[in-house]
Amino acid sequence: MSNESVVHEERSSQAVIANITEQSYMAHRTYGTFQIAGRAAGEEYALTRVTTRTAVMDYGDKRTLPLAITAREIAEDLCREVNSDAGEHSYLGVFVCAEDIPGEDELRSAHARLAEFYRALVAAADREWERSHSYLFIHDLQRRAAAKLGLEKEWHYQARETRSVPGAARG
Repeated sequence: MSNESVVHEERSSQAVIANITEQSYMAHRTYGTFQIAGRAAGEEYALTRVTTRTAVMDYGDKRTLPLAITAREIAEDLCREVNSDAGEHSYLGVFVCAEDIPGEDELRSAHARLAEFYRALVAAADREWERSHSYLFIHDLQRRAAAKLGLEKEWHYQARETRSVPGAARG
């Protein structure tokens, strides 16, 4: 990649974030609030477009300095925050695309990283279950990971709606 194309990429007025999960995320910054869309059922990914913004540095003495923040910097910051939100070495399936849509290699890499993170979550839940046998210590993301990996675990229960049957005995 030439220096000219690197400069063009950094100064581009738009960057695109891809999300390979159904989960949506919200992030608040001084220069705006951003919602990263989750993918719709049947879709492979969701895209969120981010544009260049201007922040203002306030010196506190009635002087201010406008600071241009590139779309790519914003997108990378948002992805870093979302992906690190679930603990050490976490990855929640959100990344900045190299182009306007994610390439096959980017998608393959994102799915592999997400599956690896999900396997680590399930392993941690297995260890906790062996230690405590308590549903209270298994968190929702661990349950989601087991479901996405198609694993049936003793600790992975799914709340189901119950119906009352007319004439059934009540205790």
